[in-house]
Amino acid sequence: MHLIDWSCRQRWALALYRRIPARWRHRLRRRLEREAYVPAVPAAAASAAMTAPSAHDGINLIGYARGEFGVAEILRNYAGVLQQAGIPFGVRNIEIGVASRQQDRRLDAFFDASLAQDINLFCINADQMPVVHDHLGAAAFANRYNIGCWFWELERFPPRWSAAFALVDEIWVLSDFVRAAVAACTDKPVHVIPLAVPLPTRPPLPRAALELPDDAFVVLASFDFNSWITRKNPQAAIAAFRAAFPPGRRDVRLLLKTINGQRLPAALRQLAEAAAGDDRILLRDGFLDRDGMWSLQAACDVYLSLHRSEGFGLGMAECMALGKPVIATAYSGNLQFMDADNSCLVPYRLVPVNEGEYPDWRGQHWAEPDVAAAAAQLRRLADDPLAARRLGAVARDALQQRLGPQAGAAAIRRRLDHVRGQRLR
Repeated sequence: MHLIDWSCRQRWALALYRRIPARWRHRLRRRLEREAYVPAVPAAAASAAMTAPSAHDGINLIGYARGEFGVAEILRNYAGVLQQAGIPFGVRNIEIGVASRQQDRRLDAFFDASLAQDINLFCINADQMPVVHDHLGAAAFANRYNIGCWFWELERFPPRWSAAFALVDEIWVLSDFVRAAVAACTDKPVHVIPLAVPLPTRPPLPRAALELPDDAFVVLASFDFNSWITRKNPQAAIAAFRAAFPPGRRDVRLLLKTINGQRLPAALRQLAEAAAGDDRILLRDGFLDRDGMWSLQAACDVYLSLHRSEGFGLGMAECMALGKPVIATAYSGNLQFMDADNSCLVPYRLVPVNEGEYPDWRGQHWAEPDVAAAAAQLRRLADDPLAARRLGAVARDALQQRLGPQAGAAAIRRRLDHVRGQRLR
């Protein structure tokens, strides 16, 4: 759905779309979704290497193994959890339907198109499940227990994605927020399976290598333009930074780290305009490898996310795992691992999602964070480095307990053992 959503975000496309009678819009969108994703190879060819599952002790991971975006990173994290648990796995890489760079090769050694195991885990959003089914063919699903690991960011799950439920036996999600949305639409099992947030394996780059001043208080905010700028709400981060630190204060920086801005040049331009006139605000759009992003997160003094809604909040979790204090909206999936003791939670009020701000917006609500409250938290942490370090230490300990490798491995092992026990009855 990335390509369709991308086009709808352009002003001219949205204006044209609004001229179409409402009763025809849904049909048009479904038709475009079907035609936008032509399988890279015929389904018969894609499934030619598959046979009936020959192994019953592991799992097939299916998803965007080389992708450089959140859903793909979560698949790689699950691979790390499986290694930690000693659970055999193979990876079936999916390349279709991706509007982002695909150059991460950390899992290439695990690629296996045969799907040898009898359990599939699809780290693919529900809207793409029928597309992947058509691409891989029915043989990829047959005689296997199929689990969908799905992601969604609003309080109600889209009814038009309901066809995906027929393709899975159960659903895994990363937060109670997503579980509530999905479980309301199905009688199939929906389980929250913790994600293990890994730690860097190499020393981080120094600030000088990242073109950041050594003596500045650096606030980091990061997002993917493909994930909808209105939801990520970076303008609120800019407003909070400016409210916290008047122009005369030169020992602070706000780093806005983004990807896929080139795909949405109008949105990138608007963000640059919002940051214009303040050389303390740095906007950097482009891809970094995993070590580069870890270095950037390690170099910051605080992470800021004034999101309107999140299914999980991977950037927040990663920074907490590094011992960084996080200031974030007190709403949605990030509350799976954030609380008033380990983070600076920002109050909010619920507001309607407006047309054009997010897919399946009608009847949905999300948070409008309190910018003044966020600014006060920024100012407090900048003025009290000791308090910031203490909060970061608490955050690191909380992440290790809730989302450390051992917690994730134990949860997956329990669930897979239960599934196999049920299948043997």
